[in-house]
Amino acid sequence: MSAPTSLTRIRSTAATAVAGMALAALGMVAASVISAPPASAYTDGSGSTFTPVAPCRVLDTRSTPGGPSPLGPGVSRDVQVAGTGANFAAQGGVDGGCAVPDGVAAVEVTITSVQSTGAGFVRAWPAGLDEPNATVLNYSTGRNISNTAAVPLAAGGTLDLRLRNAGATTHLIVDVLGYYDPGFGFGQRYVPVAPCRIADSRVGDPYADAEQRDLQVVGVGAAFGSQGGNAAGFVRGWPVGQAQPNATVLNFVGAQGATNTASVPIASGPGPNLSVRSFGGPTHLIVDVQGYWTTLGASYVPVTPCRAVDTRASTPLGSVGARPFRIGGVGEGFAQQGGAACGVPEDATAVEVSFTAVGPPTTGFARLWPGDRTEPGAAALNFGAGQSTTNSGTVALSGSGLIDLIARNYGTGTHFLVDVLGYFSPNPAFRPFEVAAGNGFGCAVFSDAAAGAEYPVRCWGRNAHGQLGNDTTSSSRTPVPVPGATGAVDLDAGADHACAVVNPPGPAGQLLRCWGRNTSGQIGDGTFLGPRDVPTDVTLPFTPLTVVTGANHTCASGGEDGAFACWGENDQGQVGNGNQLDQFLPQVITMPGLVGGPDHYAAGSNHTCAIVVTSVRCWGSNAFGQLGVGSGTPSSTTPLLVPGINDAVRVAAGDLHTCVLRTSGAVSCWGEGSAGELGNGAFADSATPVSVNFRVGTDIDDIDASGQTTCARDAGANATCWGAGGVGQLGNGGTQNRNQPVAPAGLGRYDQVAVGAGATCGITLDRLECWGGNSDGAVGAGTTAQRNTPVTVQLTSGGVRCWGSNSHGQLGDGTFTASPLPVVVSGLGGASSLAASGSQTCAVTGGTVRCWGLNRSAQIGDGAFADRNTPTTVRGLSGVTAVEVGHESACARVADGSQRCWGERSGGGIGSAPVTATPRPVQQFGF
Repeated sequence: MSAPTSLTRIRSTAATAVAGMALAALGMVAASVISAPPASAYTDGSGSTFTPVAPCRVLDTRSTPGGPSPLGPGVSRDVQVAGTGANFAAQGGVDGGCAVPDGVAAVEVTITSVQSTGAGFVRAWPAGLDEPNATVLNYSTGRNISNTAAVPLAAGGTLDLRLRNAGATTHLIVDVLGYYDPGFGFGQRYVPVAPCRIADSRVGDPYADAEQRDLQVVGVGAAFGSQGGNAAGFVRGWPVGQAQPNATVLNFVGAQGATNTASVPIASGPGPNLSVRSFGGPTHLIVDVQGYWTTLGASYVPVTPCRAVDTRASTPLGSVGARPFRIGGVGEGFAQQGGAACGVPEDATAVEVSFTAVGPPTTGFARLWPGDRTEPGAAALNFGAGQSTTNSGTVALSGSGLIDLIARNYGTGTHFLVDVLGYFSPNPAFRPFEVAAGNGFGCAVFSDAAAGAEYPVRCWGRNAHGQLGNDTTSSSRTPVPVPGATGAVDLDAGADHACAVVNPPGPAGQLLRCWGRNTSGQIGDGTFLGPRDVPTDVTLPFTPLTVVTGANHTCASGGEDGAFACWGENDQGQVGNGNQLDQFLPQVITMPGLVGGPDHYAAGSNHTCAIVVTSVRCWGSNAFGQLGVGSGTPSSTTPLLVPGINDAVRVAAGDLHTCVLRTSGAVSCWGEGSAGELGNGAFADSATPVSVNFRVGTDIDDIDASGQTTCARDAGANATCWGAGGVGQLGNGGTQNRNQPVAPAGLGRYDQVAVGAGATCGITLDRLECWGGNSDGAVGAGTTAQRNTPVTVQLTSGGVRCWGSNSHGQLGDGTFTASPLPVVVSGLGGASSLAASGSQTCAVTGGTVRCWGLNRSAQIGDGAFADRNTPTTVRGLSGVTAVEVGHESACARVADGSQRCWGERSGGGIGSAPVTATPRPVQQFGF
């Protein structure tokens, strides 16, 4: 059976009738790293990626070969979790281990206490390190209790995890769900979402004993819950279509609430993807979404388990009492809450914690959520009277200051503990800084440390006119690098072209480069020729700082010390230079009061607007009132003042409408309104400004528009959109047009939102999300299926991995050993082009070509004939834009348009000469 392609974060809850069931809501934080995690033997603090495994047992003290071997009070036991060997069978686990490789930083495990003789607790930490005071599991007499947590492992040695039992005698079971790979992990990164309930059997019938149901989760994490049962039981969860494991995700007893959180794989494809089976019913089960794993999210950094909160140092939380706590940073505040600084940096997006209720006098539940968010309806912990109870899970941290988390108790006065197990850190290798959405395609500026490039541009989607800028006209469902756009400081996308202000290495300074369709001169290189499928220099009479693109025209500004120019299609006067002739060179635009460039500006389908000081001037077509000057003017070839707007700070232009953000935080729009794009509650045009109907008290600080859709972001980073929604571009799950703002589904908090003609994108939690029309891959998620809610753009780190046969070193990992799993190509970093054939592979990186594998016909290009098992530079090549590999030969395309080939010549491999091999590149003729 194939491995699942997605993974969900699952919390399991067995709940009483009054308890909430979901994990706490999540937020976002943006600040600087200020401290390293506590010293340990298993991580350098660089972060780890997660790889799921089929749930697998590594320890069961009931099944050891010499007979049952429970842990008595105060007894510690070292066990093996990673690697292979005979220890696993001796521990009562799966013979040979659970496919966890040596050297991982941490593992996701479910630890279960069974057949206990009394109450007690369990600690888990790396073998060989000092015992922490953090607890991973609390148990009581006669109850089988589970908790899932990410626990760090010791580096080196065979026995890598130490368990210590305190209180009573109990059997322990440890089931592995996945592992965290440090450094350049090939696994996935975590993306938290706002708590969301995807299943609650209380709306129908409870689960009968041994009943299985298939649920649809689709790429998100969730929480399981059980309610109203009269017998003890347990729950399993696994991908639809796979064999049922013997590992459990939840144990429950009668009507008592129980909660557990776990990362559970889900099956790929549409329809139900998570199988859930309850044993010991009847009982109700609840599943709440918490987060999901993807290629671009936050990396996990384990810390030595550390107590950040212990209310026993002060006073318990009273009934319905709430209390703020600090988790990240250093300094004051930790001692007062009974804990210590645990090495969580201030830019951590979330933490993995164990949340414990200590000896609660009555049954109840507690919630835990970020300090800058509203209280969720989800419970982080359910507890029974007199029973200390622990649940581990991931919760996001606040971005509002020292208050990271808030806890509220729904029971009588109870003490609580918060133990930190690790934190999720923004992925430094790929962090989106700016995104632009065009017509069926998108582009973004990233930091790309893994590829050795600084602020490169990558594009995805439709490419019929070269608008992806990658020297082809082939569409791409995922982002591809744009050669020549490294060092980007500003970016925008039009209907079929894109432009970036770049600051490349060398003395040239800041430049403007455009690519894509050029039938109206929108590239600005002095021609109407096209398409331009690589970035092309635009000559300006000033140093560019910013750029905007309309449907088929472009404008750029040099700021207050420069000037302002537009060019391209001009049939409605949208260039603003006083005529209606298309312009293939930049035309300097002047306006009353304009010194240098405008404060802000935007370009629509056939009109343009700019802010001068705080007033707005528009020019071009006014067929739908998009100039804001009333309906009496059909068009204008020069800028016109928009009456009644004297406090504008930002402007956005859709195809046929315009919106401005005002100093008060309000937004006014005008122009076409047939799809609701003016946001004023009507589906009608307006030739003069009308107010957008936001909720009372909303303070907007950014806007964007394209097509018939507009989006805004408020001061709390919450996004709303309105207007056309027919292909899901509003992101709210529907396909209806909306004439008032609605929020995209999910967390909905974005640093930037960019609207395209049919698709919308946003930067959130250091990743990129898109939604809407996707026929050419404009959403960037690797498919062409329409997306009515946000999905993460599938971007890899730029490194290269290979797998399969390796008899000639074609995997490039420094060995000749085959691998069924992807391995890192040694020393390559990123690649802008990659090709493989037979037993040879080549990659373009930094304008050079590096090859590895079979070399009997000199196809490696290093002048020799010996096989190479690591990337080897092809001699005498520079300025390479693409590479192709044939049968024991290879060819490269160089920036000047020529092609250079090397390797086998017999049989037509290169083409003309009678010699058998050419060990170095030669220019190719006759093709």
